[in-house]
Amino acid sequence: MITSELKSITNALIYGAGEMGSITYRTFSESTKIQYNVMGFVDDDKSKAGKTLQGVKIYHSSNLDKLVKDKEID
Repeated sequence: MITSELKSITNALIYGAGEMGSITYRTFSESTKIQYNVMGFVDDDKSKAGKTLQGVKIYHSSNLDKLVKDKEID
């Protein structure tokens, strides 16, 4: 008998666009129980805003409240 688990999809933002953010992204990508849809990285370093990490856009932390609403973060 073959069974399959339905994966739950969770929209997420990752706070931190450095090494730890990248590690978190990889961990999310490897999750077997929950599928994370990473909508962006958030960082307090203004020089990172607008760039990408792992192919995902980086936003400045001053936009966090708006991002949570606009990106429908769970």
